[in-house]
Amino acid sequence: MMHQIGLTQWKVNSGYHLRSLAKKAMYHFKQLMGDKLRSRQFNSKRTER
Repeated sequence: MMHQIGLTQWKVNSGYHLRSLAKKAMYHFKQLMGDKLRSRQFNSKRTER
């Protein structure tokens, strides 16, 4: 199917492009903030989110 309609149109039709943008945004967020909470206490973890 991809070869019939072209890669760009396939991305639009399947929603792949939006998923790709979401993954990219999460990657950048994790690079800035880290992928784990640093605090040990529960109340601090809630604040840290």
